[in-house]
Amino acid sequence: MAPVVADIALDEKDTFVVARLNNDENGETIRKYLVRGQPIYLVFQDGKIVGRFGGAMPKDQFVQKILSALNIEGN
Repeated sequence: MAPVVADIALDEKDTFVVARLNNDENGETIRKYLVRGQPIYLVFQDGKIVGRFGGAMPKDQFVQKILSALNIEGN
């Protein structure tokens, strides 16, 4: 999924921000957000989690999940 996420970060840079977190260096954050498995994707809006999903999926489905969590109409 890493190449897909990187593509989305570039394609959607004017719509939302994609950030990556290193689990080994951020144990406290991992515990705070109850991350149990990988990959996990958390969608934040105004500092709060508005979406949470995991697993591999096609790029368009991934973007739709993010847009839906942010209540933004898809293309």
